[in-house]
Amino acid sequence: MVMKEINKETIYDLPVHDSDFLGIHISQNDHGVTDLSLDVIFCKDELEKLSDYSDFISTEGYTTFAFIGCDWIAVDIFCNRIQRDSIDFIDFKQDTPELKKYSAQDRAIHVVIFFTSGTKIECIAQNATLKSYNKY
Repeated sequence: MVMKEINKETIYDLPVHDSDFLGIHISQNDHGVTDLSLDVIFCKDELEKLSDYSDFISTEGYTTFAFIGCDWIAVDIFCNRIQRDSIDFIDFKQDTPELKKYSAQDRAIHVVIFFTSGTKIECIAQNATLKSYNKY
């Protein structure tokens, strides 16, 4: 599967703020490698600015953030019963206590996804990517 790596600089190229949250999927392979996938829909008005990402974002705005090789995942969800939740912003953190505690990887990243409802999803992963949305 083709993916595009994202990081603390390139995340600002994407219209993450107010993108609709579809769901999360945590998977683990036979070797115990754990991945976190976050499915979102970007606002259609923003799509023409994203030509560099057209291989990973559908014409309707669907895409998946994939956090590969996770050492730690923390999900703190507030259920929004009025409307679909949306992402407020995604933060790439460095030199955090969580990185020291949960990961021995030199290249590990600590990512925090903040939602408008107060939901927060954190993970420590080998890398963060954008990939084509695949309905499960």
